[in-house]
Amino acid sequence: VRIGSVWRHHRSDDEVRVYTGRKCRGYKASPLGKPARFKGGRELVLEQYRSWLKGKLQDKTSPQAREILRISELVASGCQVTLLCWCAKDAEGLSTEDLPHTCHAQIIGEVVEKVAVRLKS
Repeated sequence: VRIGSVWRHHRSDDEVRVYTGRKCRGYKASPLGKPARFKGGRELVLEQYRSWLKGKLQDKTSPQAREILRISELVASGCQVTLLCWCAKDAEGLSTEDLPHTCHAQIIGEVVEKVAVRLKS
């Protein structure tokens, strides 16, 4: 799983791009988009997002759980998945562990990678 910037990501032939944000600039809302009610600095907002996502994943029928499963199945099948985010301006094409700062797409990537490993076994 890689992270790409909506601002400047250039698609390659061997990847599946998944937008992870709220409705904006021609992108329809992703079920994994960060709720607007989260406020505070980057670390606080990311902790709120991590907790929110964990809660949503408890219900396997939630839109968030279904989207995580869909992306995880792509990864488990061998597809290169790039999660697109607006805040990832400096993250173009980096893996989740190489990002210069954490964003919610990185949290999504970590969850997807864990689920994909379980699906493969």
